[in-house]
Amino acid sequence: MGTLGKLLQQGTDYLNNEMKNEHEVGITASNAIKHGPFKPDGALNEGLILEGLNIMTELSKSAVKSFKNILTAEKDAIAAGKHDKTEKVEPKEPQKA
Repeated sequence: MGTLGKLLQQGTDYLNNEMKNEHEVGITASNAIKHGPFKPDGALNEGLILEGLNIMTELSKSAVKSFKNILTAEKDAIAAGKHDKTEKVEPKEPQKA
């Protein structure tokens, strides 16, 4: 796996761990599964839907920030010469159809 692949895997692992720690997401998901997006009278449960959307938005912001931090740390490590190994990838010749 190349450097970018390793970096993407680290980012994915980190984000998966962050999401496991999000207690509110579990509560919202549980409520959505239990009650669905509808109230007992059949009306849309807008509050639950909005709560879920707000949490997803916050998770997305957190994910982007976390991934930026990982990329910055990797870039700084490479610049400082502290990166274990960087793989040079030669461009491939375009394949003819």
